[in-house]
Amino acid sequence: MFSKFLDGLKQIVLGPPSQTGHDGRSRTRVLCRYPVLYSPQSSVEQHRAYVVDIGISGMRLEGVHKLKKGDILSVASAYPGLEQNKLQCEVMWCRQKGADWSAGIRYVETEENLKGSWVKVILQELGLADENAFQRRKHLRIATTLRCEVRNLRTGHYLTDGKVLNLSVGGALVQSANTVEDGAQVLCLIGPYSNYPTLSISAKNLSTRYDEDEGCYLHSIQFSTLKPRDVKQVGKYVVHLLKGRSVG
Repeated sequence: MFSKFLDGLKQIVLGPPSQTGHDGRSRTRVLCRYPVLYSPQSSVEQHRAYVVDIGISGMRLEGVHKLKKGDILSVASAYPGLEQNKLQCEVMWCRQKGADWSAGIRYVETEENLKGSWVKVILQELGLADENAFQRRKHLRIATTLRCEVRNLRTGHYLTDGKVLNLSVGGALVQSANTVEDGAQVLCLIGPYSNYPTLSISAKNLSTRYDEDEGCYLHSIQFSTLKPRDVKQVGKYVVHLLKGRSVG
């Protein structure tokens, strides 16, 4: 059942299997929102933008200045301590979106460089890579604005509440005003959403970090082994959120 559900998600996001023999993993993209710093090859001045979808081969940026196809950029995470970990990327397209510009860029680094980069950290968090294989996808995640309350699993005591930034059948990235102890066993109450009831899921808080720019904490939460009913409920949320949204 679980594998069939994941196959269904794959069809929604990727479309039918390619007949050309290309590895579908390079086309897998997920929606997100991460601050980055970029600078054109001919400039040392850094500009701020946001990664709004990311994959194995490249990413899409919003909030950039007007760029030309073929421009080479140095792109780094805006999170403290990662500003000097820069990746070389090539602009594939740049389009105006309202008053802002967005751009599609591809990595022009070796796979070895990517393995040690901030991109790998994001891909791991979003379920597109793990410790053992840079190109192994785990779970597709979708950006959300769902509400989430986090409680102590054993006592039921309230710990924090906030917003689910990314959701998958494997876990969630939760933004909140309070810290949660790393490794804590928690109960996540997510939703309600649309006509679906509130999800109540046992989980583990893998890690918490403070985002100075947003002034909040980000919790990487891994769901415990889900029962078939839980998989179905989380799946309904994720599928409904995926429908009608382009991640290409």
